Amino acid sequence: MAEFKRVVITRKGQALMAKLMSGSGTTHFTAIKVSDSSFNEDQLEGLTSIGNVKQTVSISKVDRTNNVAAEVEGAISNTNLTVGYYMRTLGLYAQDPDEGEILYAVTIASQAGYMPPFNGKTTSGAFFRITTTIGNADNLNIQVNPSAVATIGEINDLQKQIDAMKKVDDGLNNRVKVLEQSAFVPYQRFTNAEDARKWSEKYHGIAEVVDS
Repeated sequence: MAEFKRVVITRKGQALMAKLMSGSGTTHFTAIKVSDSSFNEDQLEGLTSIGNVKQTVSISKVDRTNNVAAEVEGAISNTNLTVGYYMRTLGLYAQDPDEGEILYAVTIASQAGYMPPFNGKTTSGAFFRITTTIGNADNLNIQVNPSAVATIGEINDLQKQIDAMKKVDDGLNNRVKVLEQSAFVPYQRFTNAEDARKWSEKYHGIAEVVDS
C-alpha cells in the first residue's frame, strides 16, 4: 500500500497562489499525474514537471476546506495498463491564467505502491485525496470531469458493501478506519469470497467479489 509524504507547493504554484491572493486571476485544478520518477524532498519546490508520467487522474471532486485550502480527489484503475509501475510521485496540476497548465504541488512516496498491469481478470485501482493551500479559495473555480465522478461513485458503492460486512467481521472496522485516513486506497476484484477476505485483511483495501 502506497504512503505519501507532505504536499509541497512548487515555485510555479507559489506564483499562482500570489496571483490568487492579490485578486489578479482565477484557477482550477486540471489533473493529478502519477509518475514512477524518484525525487528528493529538497528538489520538489523547484520542479516544473514530474517526468515519466504513467497515468493521469481526472479530477472528480474539489472541496474548499477553508478560505485558504482545498481538497482534491481522483481515482485511477489499471484497466488500460499494459505495463505495471511503482507510484513514486504525485503531481497536482492547475491552470495558471498567464502560463497555462502548471505543476502546482508535488508529493513523493515514503513507500511506493505498485500498480500492476491488467491481466484480463483482476482490476486494481487507487484513490487519491490531496489537500493543498491555495491562498484565496474565492478565486478557485470548481471544475470536475463527469466521467471521473462515476469512478468515485463506484468506489463509494464498494465502501458501502464493506460497511455492510461489519456485522459479520468485527475486525473490519479497524481496516475501514485505515482506508478513511489514507490518500491511497488499493482495490481488487476476486471471484472467491475467501480470497477477497484474506487480501482485504493483508492490504487494508477494497475487495469486490464478482461473478466469474
